[in-house]
Amino acid sequence: MPEPALNDVMDNVISTLSGYLTASGGSLPSSTVSFLSVAKKNPAIGNRIATDTRAGYPIAAIKAGHLDANLQLQIWHTNPDTIEVEMNDLQGRILADKTLLHEQGFIKLKSDGGNMSEHISNLNAWRKTSQLNVLYEYRYQDNDDALSIIHRIPITNDLEQNNSSSQELSTVTDVIQRWDDEEAWSLNISANSTQTNKIYGLSVLAYLPGGWNGNQVILQKTNLDNPNPPNLYANLADFIEAVTDQNSPDQNARILFASVTDFVGALELQGSNFELGDWDEDNIPDQYQAYQTIFENPIQLNRMNDEFRVSYQAAPFDSKAVVYLRAKLT
Repeated sequence: MPEPALNDVMDNVISTLSGYLTASGGSLPSSTVSFLSVAKKNPAIGNRIATDTRAGYPIAAIKAGHLDANLQLQIWHTNPDTIEVEMNDLQGRILADKTLLHEQGFIKLKSDGGNMSEHISNLNAWRKTSQLNVLYEYRYQDNDDALSIIHRIPITNDLEQNNSSSQELSTVTDVIQRWDDEEAWSLNISANSTQTNKIYGLSVLAYLPGGWNGNQVILQKTNLDNPNPPNLYANLADFIEAVTDQNSPDQNARILFASVTDFVGALELQGSNFELGDWDEDNIPDQYQAYQTIFENPIQLNRMNDEFRVSYQAAPFDSKAVVYLRAKLT
């Protein structure tokens, strides 16, 4: 979501603190909270304070802005003694809720005391004001940085924009793979004479247009020197249990999913959907979902040519769909 408008942020501050006001009673003016001064400040370079991740993928930059403000609390009463008590009570209740208000964005709260109460003759009432110094933090998400997710194709500076003009020349191989309508290479993790691997889980980010299911997806743990057909498993839980067995793991196992949607549906959904790019170029942000399964025990690739593979059987996609695959190695 974009950075909120300053007026909306100020309204949130007023709305929150107004909840501590009590009714004036009778025909007296309403008690109020208002800004005397306000300055917007940046808490960090580029306003970025953290990164939101989903199933291990960076999906958005968490950004923030600060408001450094002086506010005025104004209350009314017909009795000059009572108005002093009520102002002290108001300030006390606000400051007593510092922890709760901090969770709502009020990083700093400081009361500067109060002015002398003032008699307003035409209303035959007393008015009292005090000042509150506030440092307020508001947060928002920016998914632009998520467009640089690394996968095993040439990295572009604007990965989610089709045919981006600015590209890096190198190709990076990682535990992340991307499938789309241009390429859908298998995700392969293997062992060799100098390196063994342990796989602790599998995660997916998927943008699947409505009505599109895709073709068959295969997960296989095998050894490339094994000529025998693999053992087939009917569901993901049985497959994972077999290949991660600590005493006698199945070294030649396979599970077939009839479609991409069946494959991602077998994983655990991670949170709600989120926007990332516009690969289908319809001027509507693509809605992604994250999925994940964590193995209780790792898949161990210890022998020469041991391999774990996730493959799509009709590469590339015949739709403007996008799937990111990630094998968790730590």
